[in-house]
Amino acid sequence: MRKYVNTGPFKGTDQVLSVGQVARRCCVAPRTVAKWIDGGQLTGYLVGRCRRVERGVLVQFMRTRGMPLGDLAAEPRLLCCGLPAPLWRALVPLLPGWTMIDAQDCAVTAGLLAERYHPAAVLAGCGLPRWQLMRLPAALAELAARLVAVVGDDCPEAEWLGLGYAAVFKESADPALVAAAVMEDACQTNHSPPLSRPSSPRTGGGR
Repeated sequence: MRKYVNTGPFKGTDQVLSVGQVARRCCVAPRTVAKWIDGGQLTGYLVGRCRRVERGVLVQFMRTRGMPLGDLAAEPRLLCCGLPAPLWRALVPLLPGWTMIDAQDCAVTAGLLAERYHPAAVLAGCGLPRWQLMRLPAALAELAARLVAVVGDDCPEAEWLGLGYAAVFKESADPALVAAAVMEDACQTNHSPPLSRPSSPRTGGGR
């Protein structure tokens, strides 16, 4: 069992599950989950003295064994990169039922997390360097996700729409409009969870 290495404080518990939470979803005893983890059947991590399992890893484990996913099946994910902290906080209550994954201010990290978590939408903000923000749609071209950008108030929106973003907003835009653009069409697509490579994204409800 590998030790969980976290890049920052957890934003919630949606993405990392306890042994008890895993046991309830798999309809087994907690000791059975502990045996799966200790035996290498289910990839788990130590957070302090407690075993934890990433949601995506559990979904794959359950799929390969024909277990019903229940509440794990329909949760959409939003991958955020370069997003201003006030906008992040404003979006949390506007996107109930969504898991928000923070790639911080790095397009490379965003690409890796997109491969792993298959988000329904990607929200790129002006915290990214301009050249990364411009290249991000091409880098994520194979991802079936809705791309939304939040750019500086001095940037013309038409320029960014031409790069492949489905919607573009100025930094001063109403967060409710940004949330509506994220949700448009995104929930109609079933995005399968990723299959491998443990990582340590920050997820959940507060930045």
